[in-house]
Amino acid sequence: MQYDQERNILTASVDELTAHHPREADLGGTRPLRLSPEKEKAARLCLAGAAGSRFVPDMDLCHTCRCGEVEYHFTGRADGIIYDEAGVTVTELIPLHSRAYYSSQPAVSPRLLCLAYFCLQAEGLPCINTQTTYYNPEKDACRHTTRTYSAAELESDFAVIFAGFARFADLFIQRETRRIPAIRTAAFPYGEMRPGQDELALAVFRAIRRGERLFVQSPTGIGKTMSTLYPAAKALGEGKCDRIFYLTAKGSTAREAWSAARRLAEGGAPLRTVMLSAREQMCLCGAARADRGRLHRYCNPFDCPYAAGYYRRSPDALHELLTAGLGVTSPMIRAAGEKHRVCPYELSLDLSAHCELIICDYNYLFDPHAYLRRFFGEDARGRERYVFLVDEAHNLPDRARAMYSAELRRSRFVSLYARIPGEEKALDGIFEGILRAFHRFARSCRGDLHHDAEGKTVGCVVSADADPALKAALLRFTHQVEDWLAEHREHSLAPALEELCGETAELIELGEAADKHFRWAAEFEGDELRLRLLCLDPAERLRDSLALGQAAVFFSATLTPTDYFAELLSGGAADVHLSLPSPYPTENLCLVAIDRISTRYADREESVPRIVQAIAATVSAKAGHYMVYFPSYAYMEAVFSRFTAKYPQVRVRAQKRGMDAAARDAFIADFAADDADLLVGFCVLGGSFSEGLDLPGNALIGTVIVGVGIPRLSVERGLLSEYYDERSEQGYAYAYTYPGMNKVLQAAGRVIRREQDRGIVVLIDDRYGSPEYVRLFPPHWSELRFVGDVAALRELARKFWANEKN
Repeated sequence: MQYDQERNILTASVDELTAHHPREADLGGTRPLRLSPEKEKAARLCLAGAAGSRFVPDMDLCHTCRCGEVEYHFTGRADGIIYDEAGVTVTELIPLHSRAYYSSQPAVSPRLLCLAYFCLQAEGLPCINTQTTYYNPEKDACRHTTRTYSAAELESDFAVIFAGFARFADLFIQRETRRIPAIRTAAFPYGEMRPGQDELALAVFRAIRRGERLFVQSPTGIGKTMSTLYPAAKALGEGKCDRIFYLTAKGSTAREAWSAARRLAEGGAPLRTVMLSAREQMCLCGAARADRGRLHRYCNPFDCPYAAGYYRRSPDALHELLTAGLGVTSPMIRAAGEKHRVCPYELSLDLSAHCELIICDYNYLFDPHAYLRRFFGEDARGRERYVFLVDEAHNLPDRARAMYSAELRRSRFVSLYARIPGEEKALDGIFEGILRAFHRFARSCRGDLHHDAEGKTVGCVVSADADPALKAALLRFTHQVEDWLAEHREHSLAPALEELCGETAELIELGEAADKHFRWAAEFEGDELRLRLLCLDPAERLRDSLALGQAAVFFSATLTPTDYFAELLSGGAADVHLSLPSPYPTENLCLVAIDRISTRYADREESVPRIVQAIAATVSAKAGHYMVYFPSYAYMEAVFSRFTAKYPQVRVRAQKRGMDAAARDAFIADFAADDADLLVGFCVLGGSFSEGLDLPGNALIGTVIVGVGIPRLSVERGLLSEYYDERSEQGYAYAYTYPGMNKVLQAAGRVIRREQDRGIVVLIDDRYGSPEYVRLFPPHWSELRFVGDVAALRELARKFWANEKN
């Protein structure tokens, strides 16, 4: 929509006019298909052929009316208009798949009603016809339903549709006349900007205005969230962009962005904000919540009462939320969903279309299966100017690789095959066919496999392309299972078949778009075959997604080295890079590296006693809360066992494998307690407690980081190393060194969180003294001290804390 304030005219499309009209339609019900250009042409030929020579295709229509002091201009395009002896007929073409084509009930959409009304008014007709044409692309066939309306009938129908539209249009006018001007003039909510904030805010505003990509390394304490969000809001207020997406990897950073948006609103920048939560967190369907692993199966009007009749009840729920306040929380959305009996997850997406700020996970932009189609689908492209603020951007490369990768395990097929009842001959045959294909593929790989010490067949076969025969078999399997499911929806195996068929289709779909940046890997271990499509370099895919916006800002405390992250995140020569110094006094951090202890895998058992001594030397200098990070659970558990046996009086906590949310919260709560008692936490580097954790003041006064954080050896890491060796001869650095050092920097950043904080960080590994690591140290590590033994560490720690008393 557009609003001309001087002339008091609101212009809207027919789709915007009818978007919130209550209609008898279900969520997850029949939806039109997207046709290929060839099928689109065939559909229109089918429509024109049935209409005869008096058919006018793609007719633009418009209508003007007044309500109160506002004049409304509506525009739309009819798929065609027929002029014949029956009168004037406005047509709408709806492509549907075969089953929907034959089962769809005749209906006239609100869109077609409005277009017919526009035409009737423009030509001064006493009556007019509508024709809904359903097109089946598989059969290249059309089915038509027609209806005749009098002028009075259409006048009445249009009045109802307009009344529903008007209440949302009023909110849009308020946005344009009140909220946007307020955002434009809003001051920084904290008064004076801290050192570094002004430079960052100016760089962000400039990037948005110029349509640039900005990479920012900003240490803890700058206030990255507000320093990026405030200039983006100002740019929106000044008409430089239309919508802001604040993209995060974790819930903790999303909550920080939410708090910043609320502070902006309190300070005079009334951004309408929504924080999107995962479908699993929003779901109200009892059956779906009880079957979490297959939640998607229940997102249909047959299994979920909140999906049935969604489009009839959702307009009232949406309007209620929009008038409840600027910031709408997930509990508010769930409550509205419960009250109005509509799906809260879908309601949150509908709400997002009315918000200036959308806080969401990376996957809502970048994931090919989860991106927000209402903003980034083909039909929406180019309508608005988006700004992408990518928080904790160091997480995005690995997340993006996972989004564009997929895998299948043969054992899934074998397990499901064993559950097929004897009477299901057709299904039995489908699985026999795919299992034979797996067997033939395994036989073709025998020359690349070997037997391990236990006699199991093991090995990995890597290729640039999928095996043609296996690919064809997988595609055939998906088609056969889909056809079987169409006739056996209530079968006990249907949920498991849908899930397996979906995973297979995802692998095939991603494989169709795979190029030189992907590898196919078949990993064998005994009877198991793990077929994987691995995305090694997501830069081009990320670039395509980022092109949907006007500007993007990537920011993190640990974008080191910047060139490495810029390359992984689709950077180019025109990108802007900014590195800010730490705002905290360097004397507040005691940074020590013990460079005489090897933590390499072969040396770990021997290193355990010295690691225990180093931990004791660190924590004995001052009582307080400390965390010790290890490269693996096994290493952590070995040191934990030795430390607790030697120092049983010390209060300790240890991270456990597979901790749930409650256990993680309890772990953090022990550290968040405001006491000065000695507490030592043992954690895994790169895990839940090494980043995204804010423990200021006494909550955490020191960390010990064991090792350099390099990822464990794997097929994927090996392929990454080979790939980047071919590109830049930096394969090992890209696959191991840089990702590992990023985890180290994140863990070290847990200590100093506020200006008055003081703390100690101890690095343990002989590699920290090598040039390849020293050059990765950030500027605020300039005071790092190297020590060769535990005695020297103990003395440095003692002196550091002694200075605090002075």
